[in-house]
Amino acid sequence: MDEGSHVPSRALSPRHEKPRSSALTDFHVAGCPVPIRWPFMEQSVSPAKKLLAQGSLVSRVLLVTEGSVKYSFIERSGREFIAQIRSAGCIVGLESALTGTPAPFSVTTLTECKLHPTNTDLLRDLMINNPLVAYSVAQAIAFEALSHKTHLIDIVAGSTRERLIALLSQQQAGPTGTGVATRSAWQPLKKYEIAKLLGVTPEYLSRLLRALKHEGIIESQQRRLALRHASARG
Repeated sequence: MDEGSHVPSRALSPRHEKPRSSALTDFHVAGCPVPIRWPFMEQSVSPAKKLLAQGSLVSRVLLVTEGSVKYSFIERSGREFIAQIRSAGCIVGLESALTGTPAPFSVTTLTECKLHPTNTDLLRDLMINNPLVAYSVAQAIAFEALSHKTHLIDIVAGSTRERLIALLSQQQAGPTGTGVATRSAWQPLKKYEIAKLLGVTPEYLSRLLRALKHEGIIESQQRRLALRHASARG
């Protein structure tokens, strides 16, 4: 399917969906300073599912509480750019939903994700009438903005080696200091996608990966990559 095509919300086919509930729940996500108060409706979605299509109007927003998603966009020439990888705490489609503007990115699941969707109109109403919802969503927006700025700083100031290690660190999970990558630590991006995200050629990335493997910083298995040490830095 064309990345720029419009995909209605019903196109998302979760493997499991719990019954709708009007109750609000406080979700504690890593890195976010306050719990995100959000309507409870839970979906588990498998990898490679498009959650949002570039250019589409947003009818619902999705709070991600587990897993990773890919933000990408298609330029006029048809070339895909990967803008960023986001994890728990991001709210897919929030900015476009609140401003009523088309989505500038497509968003696709990289790993199995736990999502909590809510209707755009319901979210607007909650933010107007429930101060705690408005405050927690504002905190989530601020956290996202800070993350984007940090990402831009890394692009400008960081070497390719440092940015690659930082990218792999995002997926590091489980006990640290063991020297062994856990299953959830494997980077879900394909190598050509990593090259796109870092803004380098696949050939340059291959040379860098060989050097990092030789130094014992990363390991690979079935075309997946992971840091051997969570504390590794370039």
